[in-house]
Amino acid sequence: MFPHVQLGHQFSDLSSNDFKLMSYSMVNAAFSNYLINFPDFTIIYTDDSVLPFSAGYAFYIPELHISFTNNLPPSSSSFSAECYAIIEALTLILNFAPNKYLIATDSMSCLQALISNPFNSYLSPLVLSIKSLVFNLNQHYSFPLDFQSYRNTW
Repeated sequence: MFPHVQLGHQFSDLSSNDFKLMSYSMVNAAFSNYLINFPDFTIIYTDDSVLPFSAGYAFYIPELHISFTNNLPPSSSSFSAECYAIIEALTLILNFAPNKYLIATDSMSCLQALISNPFNSYLSPLVLSIKSLVFNLNQHYSFPLDFQSYRNTW
């Protein structure tokens, strides 16, 4: 059943300590090699940026040559910014023809919130929006959707 949320670095046989010692380019190369397992999926990369006086988010779909960026209030958290990136990406693919999508994010906290039980803990309204969008995609289009983490600081 979709979406499938993959936490951690299960895309590799390397340990968490191995990843901590690797450069970002080496982690990205390992993740790129892992993506070979998803040949029929359109990959959507999300990212956030939070600095003392600015915040924003983006997503990028290389296969479709689509990129999107937006600003947020400077007081925004990295978690919120990453959630907004996922929301915007899901909102866009609602308008696409049915396909298989994989959302690649470096936000472990977003992925953990997506799989958390809403009855056992507080869920951010942003996470509820993501879950609602995923539900709509599944109900109306039967979109296969996968979430993967590609961060090297676990």
